[in-house]
Order: sequence, then structure tokens, then C-alpha cells
Amino acid sequence: MNVIYAQLKKDLRCYRIALIVWSACAACEFIAQLDQRFNWGANLHGNLFAELSFIIPITLILWVIHEDSLTDAAAFWRTRPMPRLKLLAAKLLFIIIPLAIALLVCAGDERANLIGMLPAGCVFVSGLIAFASVTSTFWGPLVYFLGIEFGAAFLARFVAALCDGHWPLASSLNYSADSRFWIVFTLGFLIVTAHQYLTLKTRVSVVLLFIGFFVAQLFNQQSWHA
Repeated sequence: MNVIYAQLKKDLRCYRIALIVWSACAACEFIAQLDQRFNWGANLHGNLFAELSFIIPITLILWVIHEDSLTDAAAFWRTRPMPRLKLLAAKLLFIIIPLAIALLVCAGDERANLIGMLPAGCVFVSGLIAFASVTSTFWGPLVYFLGIEFGAAFLARFVAALCDGHWPLASSLNYSADSRFWIVFTLGFLIVTAHQYLTLKTRVSVVLLFIGFFVAQLFNQQSWHA
């Protein structure tokens, strides 16, 4: 537990300025929401703060994961050495706690907003963590995502063409809308992240991501043959 606390404390100290700016943006956005409701005349540009509240956490997640890179054999944390499971726990705590607070602020006082944001938010954040764990550069997750997404889509279309439009896995479910698929996607990304942290086998983790996207595309084939 002391190791997790020490790592969390180190990350908080390294990124305290970004966290302060993020907190200020979230607070301004919350005030802007109240201003729109009660007409206080604050004239805050809520859209600007909302955009910053979205961009800053994305940057923070990439920074905090890449700070202790899993793909760099010479990374400082691997010379200590530090237990990988505890490193994973510290990183997740750093990400989850501020994100949960920001999500509550952005949702305002409408519970429906919070519930509506949770599924997509969980998938996006867990996916960002998974792709960050297999890369070491800021733009690496985007490049890997585009490559895997388009590669999986092309292969799925090819398999569907071989089946002459009679794909046995196709169903009436739409994976982009059905809540069960949101849960599966989130768990899948978390499994890949855990695998990468515990084994440091980047190639295997990337293959697992590709398989996950490929299977998702197979289940969505019915939308192409409707």
C-alpha cells in the first residue's frame, strides 16, 4: 500500500499544475451552467471551459501512463524494480479519482446527464488507457487506434464477403448502442491494460486489441447487409 501511495503522490506532484488548471476549468464550467440557469450575469464562456475540461484529462492520461512507459526497457520504474500490479493500481487511482469528480461537475445537477455520459465515458477512458499502455509517444494511441480500427474493419468486411452476406454472428444487436457491448468493450480494454502491465508483452497486447475490434466488427456486419 505504501508503494501505491508513494507512486500516486509522485504523479500528483508531477502533474499538479495540470490538475489545478483542469480543476479551475471544471469549476468555471459549473459556474457557467449555474449562470445560464439563474441569470447571474457572469458571462462565462461555458463551451470553452467544457472543451478544456475534455482535452486536459485526455492529455493527463497519456502523460501519466507514458511517464512510466511499459514499452521502454530502460524506463526508470523498471530499474527499481516496482511491482507491476501496484504500479497499475496507482495509475488507475490517479486517473479515476479526478475523472469521477470532473464527471460529476460536468453533469451538473441533472442525474440523467451523468447516467447518459457513463457508458461512452467508460469505454473512451478505458480504451485510452489501453492504447496508451502499448505506446510511448503522445500521438501513438491515435495511430494505433486508426490502424487497428481500419484493419479490423477491412478484415471483417472480407470475411463477410466470403460468407456471401450470410454471416452467422450477425444479430439484431447494434454494438454501438447496446449497453451490454459498452460493458464488454470496457472490460476488454481493462483486460488488455492489465495484461500489458503484468506481462509487458506489447505485441500480444496489440494483437488482443486487434482481435477485440475484429470481433466487434463481425457482430456489426448486419448493418452492412441490411
